[in-house]
Amino acid sequence: AADNPATALKEGGAAGDTIVFRAVPAAGDTVRLYPSALWQGGEMQKISLRDAATGVTGDLQIEFYVNGKKVGDEFYPDDPAPTDALFSAAITSSGHLEPNLFELMLNDQEVETSSYTMQPDAKNPLNALQMTFQPQMLKDGRYELKIRSVAGSIAQVTEESMLFQVQSTLSLENVVNFPNPMADESKFTFMLRNDVAAAVQIKIYTVAGRLIRVIDAGYRGVGYNESDVWDGTDEYGDKLANGAYFYKIIADDGEEKAEVIEKLVVMR
Repeated sequence: AADNPATALKEGGAAGDTIVFRAVPAAGDTVRLYPSALWQGGEMQKISLRDAATGVTGDLQIEFYVNGKKVGDEFYPDDPAPTDALFSAAITSSGHLEPNLFELMLNDQEVETSSYTMQPDAKNPLNALQMTFQPQMLKDGRYELKIRSVAGSIAQVTEESMLFQVQSTLSLENVVNFPNPMADESKFTFMLRNDVAAAVQIKIYTVAGRLIRVIDAGYRGVGYNESDVWDGTDEYGDKLANGAYFYKIIADDGEEKAEVIEKLVVMR
């Protein structure tokens, strides 16, 4: 009656008796039992059966996060990451998971287990794991972070990876305002590459070069950024007339400065 945690006490056991356990594993799973007990006359005996995961089965899923941003939703392949970024991953399966069934790789080099944590999820300890990794002093370049099942834990090695870049010099890329042309409102988007956050300003000019609006966008982190909605007004609160304008996005981290100039059109 091994499938019943409340198995009743059985009287009258004797040396030489046979004990039969009935276990019902999930399809493809196995159960190994190594019983060890010495019968002593006149004493109550207890035999325990517990499982240990020896392989990964079920529908395995691995989701990566960079500073809390989900890869694929808020963080995309080759996006910049700060040098002190915290990488994490959620590993889930319908089968039983153990931390020792997986290894972490950075650019195809195994990461020492002392450099990251891999532990059961507090809310679902049998079927979910949480990984956290905060590498130190990454040099500028392109990186691949990979989680894969340990060889032999399943018939075919399972792995999932993410790509990111590290850049220690300040630059602005993919500067766009949308919609463009705009009627009454627009947002400014940009990719900030650096190893630290930077203060950002947006300046809007007429085609003749006259500054008509300054927008303080505050400190912005490394990666993709969006400004608050701009209502299409100048410094006096008046709506801009139809026509072409220029805008300059300036990023300043205290040591370096980067700026990009683009064109926007107002059309109502």
